[in-house]
Amino acid sequence: MKITMIKSQILAFVSLGVLALFAVPNESVVQAKAELARHLTLVTGDAQAGGKWKFRFEVPPGETCPTDYESFYRIDGDMVWFWGDDQGRRRFQRWGTLFAVELFASEQLGIRWLWPGEDGTVYTPRKELDLPARHTGMFRPPLAKSHFRNNAKSERFRDYEGFAPRELRMTTEASCAKDHEDRRLFLWRHRLQDRERFGYGHAYTKWKARFAKSHPEFLNYSRKRKVRGFTGSGGPDRIKLCVSNPAVVDQVVADWLAAGTNRYLNVCENDSANYCECEGCTALDVLKPGEEPYTFVTDRYVDFWNRVADKVLAIRPDAILVAYAYSHYRFAPRRTRVKHPEHMLFGFVPSIMDDAGAEFRKWREMGMAHFFLRPNYHCFWGTIPRGMERFLYDNFHECLSYGMIGVDYDSNLGRYPMNLESYVTARMIADPKAPFEVICDEFYSGYGAAKADVKRYFEAVRAAGEAAREAFRAAKIDTTHILDDSVLSTVQAFGRSEEELRAEWDILEKARANPALDAVAKRRLDDLAVRAEHAIHTFRFLTGQKLPPAEFERRGRELIDFRVREKAHLPDDWGSIFGRWEGEIRTWNKLDSWKASIDGGSVDPRGLAHGVTVSFERPGFPFGWRGRDGFLAITNAYASHGEYSVQLSTPGQKSWSRLGIWRAAQPVVPGSRYRLSADFRADEGVGGHLRVVAPAVPEQGIATNRELVAEANMKLPAGKWENFAVTFTAPQEFPTNRPVPSVTLYVNSVRGGEGKFLWVDNIRVQQL
Repeated sequence: MKITMIKSQILAFVSLGVLALFAVPNESVVQAKAELARHLTLVTGDAQAGGKWKFRFEVPPGETCPTDYESFYRIDGDMVWFWGDDQGRRRFQRWGTLFAVELFASEQLGIRWLWPGEDGTVYTPRKELDLPARHTGMFRPPLAKSHFRNNAKSERFRDYEGFAPRELRMTTEASCAKDHEDRRLFLWRHRLQDRERFGYGHAYTKWKARFAKSHPEFLNYSRKRKVRGFTGSGGPDRIKLCVSNPAVVDQVVADWLAAGTNRYLNVCENDSANYCECEGCTALDVLKPGEEPYTFVTDRYVDFWNRVADKVLAIRPDAILVAYAYSHYRFAPRRTRVKHPEHMLFGFVPSIMDDAGAEFRKWREMGMAHFFLRPNYHCFWGTIPRGMERFLYDNFHECLSYGMIGVDYDSNLGRYPMNLESYVTARMIADPKAPFEVICDEFYSGYGAAKADVKRYFEAVRAAGEAAREAFRAAKIDTTHILDDSVLSTVQAFGRSEEELRAEWDILEKARANPALDAVAKRRLDDLAVRAEHAIHTFRFLTGQKLPPAEFERRGRELIDFRVREKAHLPDDWGSIFGRWEGEIRTWNKLDSWKASIDGGSVDPRGLAHGVTVSFERPGFPFGWRGRDGFLAITNAYASHGEYSVQLSTPGQKSWSRLGIWRAAQPVVPGSRYRLSADFRADEGVGGHLRVVAPAVPEQGIATNRELVAEANMKLPAGKWENFAVTFTAPQEFPTNRPVPSVTLYVNSVRGGEGKFLWVDNIRVQQL
């Protein structure tokens, strides 16, 4: 009886709409109100614009509720209405009302967002807000997919901090969180959102864990090692499939059936170069005479997708497979046509060195009908501005002319060498009809009275950058191995000269003397001029490797001193610049003073190729070492040498995966014997693991794969320190332009499970 009464009361409340009191606030409206207040305060100094205007966040009388990602604002007398399609929540939230405010801020307040952060926001202050008597603004994302990635993560700064001089490290949670928020707001303000959602990305990241024991025949075969499931140093999520195996097709279809036969089926191969070398897979490849094996594998993948599509379409005739045209299969197939063009959607991933239009035309001849552009064009770790904005604009519009449905730009959004490139990209995604010159003029206007000089500067950079790119392509260097456009960091000086860079800098130096500059424009111009001068110092260092050691040392010291001195003008992810292979690490590893610069001279930088000991004397990573998944802390809870050790979490009891720390570019003498050892202190059931890998021998020194040199798993006693080791011979072969032969070291935990830990100390590399 009581239950019946409670039910009737609940129904009565529902019928009266009382439950609406507990509704979750519309996040789009919440953010829209905050953004409007910010923008009005910037322009007029008053979040209410003097009280003259009434702002309403609702559908005005006589209008229907918007759908399909639409955004509207209407000015009518003293009323300004904002409304839009706000369906969904969290990651599926539509931002109709928010984007209505951003459109209003752009069209009516004249605000431009040139780069992430407050200093990138351009506006003209007004005493009063003067709006038209009547006007309606409308926006709908013009592309089905409008994605420009925000890859700012706090972990990035912590992971690489040991590579950067202490004065350049940005590791606080607050600074990292602000960096991420600035980039998120930048993308919102440019009104970038997908209208269509379909799953894609590396689809088989768990197959190694799932099938290594039960079905190893599903995984790639290595002829050299005569094993299945080889991943190199990429980890289990980078496993490649044996795509010629019919059982792999059956498993893909079975997984799709188990997931509910969604309309979109992700068949994107995992990322790595460990392609299957079995007879079945290699028989599907179509190579030209003299072509290296596994550098062109498109036909095997098109054949695989065709066979999957045959079975999927027999079950669901409207299904669509989503695949990547990427890496060594970004080039059009030579023999195997796309069998079901209307049921294949490709994420097209050309290199910035490719002629994307010509390649797409070849793909279209072989059956590609639907695609979105998903390049790595903005993945750039250099510090010399490259001037690729015109290329990006033309490439985007050329792909549009071929029927491109959208874009997904992987990016280092917010890095200052690409500020103009990023602005052009964001603007053209939201408004493909906007002329290139208009977009650039908007950017230049942020420099006030110096905008004409800034325009001349960027035009000079663009001309030089485009000439360098064409010179690189004209040199007929094999670009098959260029899988990521961060490679431009290593060729950023190609075709350039110090005289060009000084001429570009001189334009800005002269502009800084303009007495008509206001304070904001002068600050931006000062930043730009210092960055142009920084490009000169960087160029001199990168091109100084063949100079006498004393001169090379002087240039390196000069560059570090400049970066530290001008750090206020040079915000950057310095650890990644110094420490990533796409950045400058190869050059820095030639410099004896480099290590002393990083660790304050506490470790002798000479003789590193003959051995080094790391005993964690301080509560931070020593030079070159950094954490992977599972790194918890450098702690003084236990130590076998010094005061500190590394604490690692452990993977599940049945998991083979490894969690730990690593050091890239440990110098070695090719052909010499070495011993890698470490002290371990383990909880019950936790194992230790030592591993040494070296680059394979790709062209142009671009490490697209890794060769295992040596590894060993250790059964560890619980609760006491033990020393374990593995010996190895440094390989003889390295990329021809890699300045210091080196290997990569891994010290990991294995097994264990939740709540169990491994401590590591006294890591030593000794030449035998």
